[in-house]
Amino acid sequence: MGSFYVAKERFPEMGGKKIKAVVLGNAGVGKTCLIRRFADDFYTDGAKSTVGTDMLVKTVDVDGEEVTVELWDTGGQERFWSLRTPFYRDTDVCILSFAVDDKISFTKLDAWKDEFEFYADVIDASSFSYAVIATKADVTDRAVQEQAAQAWCKANWDMPYFETSAKDGRNVEKTLTRIAKMACRKKWKSKQRTASSTTTNHDYRKEMLPRGVQLSIMSPLDSHWNLSVDHVSSHIDRVDLGRKPTIQNNKCC
Repeated sequence: MGSFYVAKERFPEMGGKKIKAVVLGNAGVGKTCLIRRFADDFYTDGAKSTVGTDMLVKTVDVDGEEVTVELWDTGGQERFWSLRTPFYRDTDVCILSFAVDDKISFTKLDAWKDEFEFYADVIDASSFSYAVIATKADVTDRAVQEQAAQAWCKANWDMPYFETSAKDGRNVEKTLTRIAKMACRKKWKSKQRTASSTTTNHDYRKEMLPRGVQLSIMSPLDSHWNLSVDHVSSHIDRVDLGRKPTIQNNKCC
C-alpha cells in the first residue's frame, strides 16, 4: 500500500478553492525534494524513493485569493504504477519532470504523458494544463541541454518549461507558484464558461415555450400538477424527469 504523507500541523482548511497538481517522472529525478523544498523549504540529500504516492500542500495567493495547492508526489518506478495511477483523476495540472543529468529520464517524458492521459481520462490533451520541470539545474555535467528540452515542450502544445534546483532552492518557489496560478486561472475560466453555457441553455429552453401555454407534467411519483410558463424557470429541470410533458394551449378548443 502506498505511503501518504501530509504535514498535519500546517494543513490548511480545505473548504476554499484548491487545485490538484500531480508530479510525474522517473525514479531519482528529485520529485520529492522538489515538492518538499516548495512546501516546507526543506532539502536533504538522503531522501528515499517514494513508494506509491505522497501528498503535501501549500497555500498560495492567486489574484488576491488564497488557494490550497495539493502536490501529489508519485513513485517513479514501474512496479508502483498500480499504486499511483488511481490518483491521476481530477487532476488540474500535470507536472512532467526529468533531471538534466539523466538523459533517460528526459526520453521517458512521452511515456509519462501517455500514462497520465490514459488513466486520468484526458479528453483533449492540447487544452489540458501541463508543465515541464527540469531538476538538478545546479549540476555542471549536463546530459540534456536546455534547447532540446524546450524543443520537446514546443512540439507538445508549447508546454511551459522551467529549470530548478531543490538543492540550492533555485527557481523552485517561483516555478511552482507560477504553475499553480496558471492552473487556477485556467480552471476558473473553464468553470465560468460552463456556468455561462448552462445559463444560456436554461434560457433557451424557457424561450421555446410561448407565453400562455401550460405544461402538464407527470412526476416520477405520478403526481400531477400544472406549471405556467411564467413560473416554469424554477422547476425547468423537472420537465426532463422521465416522461415527455404534454403541452396544452388554453386558447385551443
